[in-house]
Amino acid sequence: MIEPIPMPPPPAPPMPAYAGFWLRVLAFVIDGFVLGAVEAPIWIPFVWVPLWRSVQEGMRTGVPQHFHLFYGWTLLGAAISYLYAFVMIGRWNATLGKFAVGIRVRRSDGTVAGWREAALRPILQTVLALPRLSGVGLLTLVDDLWMVWDKRSQTLHDKIAGTIVVEREGHGSATRPGVG
Repeated sequence: MIEPIPMPPPPAPPMPAYAGFWLRVLAFVIDGFVLGAVEAPIWIPFVWVPLWRSVQEGMRTGVPQHFHLFYGWTLLGAAISYLYAFVMIGRWNATLGKFAVGIRVRRSDGTVAGWREAALRPILQTVLALPRLSGVGLLTLVDDLWMVWDKRSQTLHDKIAGTIVVEREGHGSATRPGVG
């Protein structure tokens, strides 16, 4: 009896193109506007107005009084940013900014990212953003620029979370990895 020759498995679908630097920057800017719209109604009356009054009072008396508000609300802003990224990426694999420019977060193997990846990605971003309280953003800059020389266009927070950011299928320069 002749046994049939087993057929090889079908080839894996091609990996989508890695999202390039400028697409990711644009997504970040859009997300900044989204978060700003959410936070502004809270920040303006409860942080900026008292802070401005404190600066004026400090100039008059030489003793600023309300800078602690700025630090507390900055921590709250970092928490809001973390939750925004966690929920959006965990549920839809993209933030509103990423949706707008046609990019998605995936696991390093190209499969859909899950809640684990959604929790890990923004942790490094949030931790690196905290030194900005003292005006130092160098660590954030290194994290964000890492994708420029990385073969898979991964930032450091992508590497820690085991994720890549890719262009949505049929969008942009899908035949040239890293272009964007």
